[in-house]
Parts: sequence; C-alpha cells; structure tokens
Amino acid sequence: MKNKSLLLSILSLMVLSGCHGNTSNSESSNISSTSTYLTAVEYSDETDLLISEYVEGTGMDKAIEIYNFTDKEVDLTGYAVNQYRSDYNPTAVVKLTGKLAPKSTYVVAYNGSTQEILDKADITDPNLYFTGKNAISLTKNGKVVDVVGYIGYSVDYAKDMTLV
Repeated sequence: MKNKSLLLSILSLMVLSGCHGNTSNSESSNISSTSTYLTAVEYSDETDLLISEYVEGTGMDKAIEIYNFTDKEVDLTGYAVNQYRSDYNPTAVVKLTGKLAPKSTYVVAYNGSTQEILDKADITDPNLYFTGKNAISLTKNGKVVDVVGYIGYSVDYAKDMTLV
C-alpha cells in the first residue's frame, strides 16, 4: 500500500509540475518540463477518500469535491479540507462531518459561491477562498491523504479552472 501511495504522489507531482508527453517529428514520446517540489507535511496511505474535483471558477465559485471510492460507508470524523497560501501552515481548515456513503461525493464550498454551487454543497466555509495558486489538501487525523497544488509554494496552476 505504501508503494501505491508513493507512486500516486510522484504521479501527482509530475502532473502538477507541468510534466507532459511531447511528441517529436519522429513520433517518439519523451517527458519534459519536470519540476520537483518537496513538502514538509506528513502523508498517509490510509484513506478511503480522495479529492475528485477542484472548482476555481471565475468570480466567487470555489468548491472541492471529495469521493468515497470504497464499497463501505466512511465516517468523516478526523477528515478535513485544508487550504494553504505560500507556506506549510493551512490558512483555512474545514472539518468534515457525518458519514459518506459508498461511491458518493461530499462537496465543500466557499460560502460566497453562486447558488448553483451552494445547492450542491454539503458544507460551506467563509475562509475557503482559493485562487488557483493555493494548495488544497484532504487530511485524515492531520496527515495528508490527497493534495491539489503545491503545499509551501504559491504557483499559479489552476486559475479559473475545474480539475476533475
């Protein structure tokens, strides 16, 4: 399980750092534009949830969708969505509550989002306002289980985008 978690972390870093396949005229692919960002956070490979959607829309639309990929109900006690600006300390922490059914989603939204987003939200928070430069993590008992962006860095990776 640890190797799987490490592999997913490496793949996430490659994708988020701009690593991409580049096809040359000879039709051979190679990897270019890689960067490595190491963070001072503790990661966990024990999770039943992941970040399945990141919404940083134009205007005030901000939301994070969490997905239970298991066949069992998950108690959300101990889980939180964290927002980071340019250091390793979260600027917003939204503690998740309740239980999440198998193959279901839980939406955390900025409370200033449009009504369309708010109607889908399970919980809202006035401090969860991110701009595409802020890292968002899902933690369980304080350990990161999934992350979008670069914790500890302010890198414009998802301005006015929805990542699925």
